[in-house]
Amino acid sequence: MYVTGMYCSIFIVFLALSGSAMSEEWSNARALGPGFLLQWRDDGDAIEMEITAPTAGWVGIGFGVGKTMANADLIIGGVRNGEPYLWDCHAQYNGPPTIDQEQNVDIISARENSTHTSIIVARSLTLDDNFDRTITNGDMTILWAFGNSDKEREWQNSDYHGRNRGAVEMVLLGNAEDPISKDIGSTTIFTLSIPATAKSTSPKLTRPNEQEPALPFVAILDEDTHVTLSWAFDSTTITMQIVAPTTGWIGLGFGRTVSMNGADIIMMGVKEDGAYVLDCHSDRNGVPDVDDEQNVEVVTGWENGTHTGVTIRRKRLTCNPDDMDVQLPSTYRVLWSYGEEDLKDHSPSSRYYHHRNRGGRSLQLIYPSEYKASAGNTGEESHIDLRGGDFRVPPVETYYSCKFVKLTEANETIYATGLQPIIKKENERNVHHMITYICDVDITEEQLQREYQCYQDIHPFSMGCNKLLGGWAVGSTGMRYPRKSGYRLGGLDHPQYVMIEMHYDNPEKKEFFDNSGMRLSFVREKPEVLSSIFDVSQTLPTIWVPPGAGRYRIGGHCREECVSKGMEKAGVSEVKVFGVFFHSHLAGRSMRLRHFRNGMELQAMARDEYYDFVYQETQYFEEPIILKRGDSLTLECDYSTANRKKVTTGGLPTTSEMCVAFIMHYPPMKMSTCGSRANIDDPKVFFELAAGLNISLKTTDFVRVANEMRGDFRNAMAIFARNVLDDIKWTDEKRKFAQDFTDNMTLHTTCLNQRELLMPFRDEFVLPRVNDYVEDQPICPGAGQGADDLEDSSVKIMSGLAAAMVILILGAAVAVTRKT
Repeated sequence: MYVTGMYCSIFIVFLALSGSAMSEEWSNARALGPGFLLQWRDDGDAIEMEITAPTAGWVGIGFGVGKTMANADLIIGGVRNGEPYLWDCHAQYNGPPTIDQEQNVDIISARENSTHTSIIVARSLTLDDNFDRTITNGDMTILWAFGNSDKEREWQNSDYHGRNRGAVEMVLLGNAEDPISKDIGSTTIFTLSIPATAKSTSPKLTRPNEQEPALPFVAILDEDTHVTLSWAFDSTTITMQIVAPTTGWIGLGFGRTVSMNGADIIMMGVKEDGAYVLDCHSDRNGVPDVDDEQNVEVVTGWENGTHTGVTIRRKRLTCNPDDMDVQLPSTYRVLWSYGEEDLKDHSPSSRYYHHRNRGGRSLQLIYPSEYKASAGNTGEESHIDLRGGDFRVPPVETYYSCKFVKLTEANETIYATGLQPIIKKENERNVHHMITYICDVDITEEQLQREYQCYQDIHPFSMGCNKLLGGWAVGSTGMRYPRKSGYRLGGLDHPQYVMIEMHYDNPEKKEFFDNSGMRLSFVREKPEVLSSIFDVSQTLPTIWVPPGAGRYRIGGHCREECVSKGMEKAGVSEVKVFGVFFHSHLAGRSMRLRHFRNGMELQAMARDEYYDFVYQETQYFEEPIILKRGDSLTLECDYSTANRKKVTTGGLPTTSEMCVAFIMHYPPMKMSTCGSRANIDDPKVFFELAAGLNISLKTTDFVRVANEMRGDFRNAMAIFARNVLDDIKWTDEKRKFAQDFTDNMTLHTTCLNQRELLMPFRDEFVLPRVNDYVEDQPICPGAGQGADDLEDSSVKIMSGLAAAMVILILGAAVAVTRKT
């Protein structure tokens, strides 16, 4: 009786607020929580709902898959400054919602007094939108929430719902009478004279005859205000929608940095007469210039009381020098901005200054949807979490942790389809990369229970764990193998154990606990093809970059004999490369994987001209690239040390450098690692380098440094830098000599299949010079040809692994060097 009486009192307030609520003849009503009322009716095709909550802020209702926000379809609205607003949105996790690219909910009316807010909304029961849940017969999970202030933007601390939220299992469709609704008829209704603030206030829309396109790729450009970019592409065009918290103009740009200088810029918005777009560019940090050629068209646009969304389309290759090509599966710097008012007369000026409403982030725009982290594979996928319990990360700047995990029983075979990161939220800033190595040896129960410091307590190479399964690095969403493909694990003749290598970057030198790891997706049914990975690299001890360098290049080489031997042992004459993952550290600026056949250079297999350490994604190709017996590969890495005072050398810490590319392919080759190292074990090399840099070195000092280098081969270059190179005054002339010296230094090349040395060392190889590059295709047409006549030859990319695998080559290098 007490509960019923309490809810009746609540309804008096609700009905007083609604005024005409009962005249709406709602078929059903239910109090979802203290002070929160849902009333509704349906006609078999659509549903109307009145949502009332004890707040003068926002109100929200959702349709969930569980009792949390994760993967929920949400409706949020309210009355702000006398004007209604409504968002059709969704949440991918328990956190800030994201506005849907399609707004499929109409707000019929909204009203508010000093204590309560009520909105009436309508939507179809079934919608052709991945983010909108179908409302069906039977039990559904209904989420409810409200905030104490109105939403100015998608997410802000001041409007967090706190404890004003909940979830209820209930039936929306059919004759589901709620006992509380029976009491409403006998309740006295007190009427407040509160006019409706809006009627039929659907978002403004500009929709051509064609339907709005499906945009499967979504990225949040700004976490604070939730500026969101959605996009799709085909062989010639890219379609993009940007949503921002403004009713004015929005800017979207593509640049080499996050600065406007040199950027391709698109300005857009929605006015009373529809959506507009302006194709611009900028050679400065200021008002952009309008392009002579307008190569962007509006697809659709909408605007509500708080947000604007515009969908645009342009060619991936416009052949206009003012437009950045979106051809390659590479990293792009995506810029965003917005202003408070719409452009007038299609003319940008200083009056439309964005103030602090601007930013930029790195994104890969071109990669096949089958490689998205959420993409499915053949058969029913299962999962194994590859991580141990919490362990103490020591208070040191760089720490590598290694753990063993058992995958299968001896007679069980599985096929890996992907790896996604599982990172403890409070440690996201410290987890630098994770690598999963396959072990070809049995691991004891005692070893399974331990945590090891990699390269101190144990070494993956010495433990027989040197075949890469996959991994993750900063900015990556994980990795996938192609549909109908997988990596074989387990069984009588295949590995049952893996080693997880965790690199912790801890500049604050704090002590913390962590249990992050990788989630392995797999199927039990054998796929059509099997996949594998090998890496190409320059070994760590031979990497060095002088300070003050704007651009400095080093490289590693995988020679043709290695590729042939790896294929010969696998019984194949060629493999299909479906993805490449590049990895370097903070000084890395660009990377390129060059491809040679029969003494001729082909188009680069992969490249990343704007490499970003905090956004490392695997490049997945639209069409696989063929690697044949007798082909060779050269990896080149460019670094910038403009703000550094000392020589940067190769090593495990983030402030040191790496140069590695992981090549994903099918069918498998019998090769796990392939690369080269500079000929630094010859003292004459260092003597020539010192002489060329005008360094005076006493004989006794030279002998001392040479002996120290010989005794600690893995840190040889670091020893030479510390004792010799850091003491000189670097000039442009000396940096040029160092680059020429590095370009012409002879290399040792080698390759391994796990612990087996495939080919003996080959000396005196010199990397091809940078000016030997083959021009990347496609090339814009000359007179008489249109861009549509070009064949699309671009390749695609996405996310991925990490990088200490370079040490595997190093291990072999040490072993062979000592034998000889």
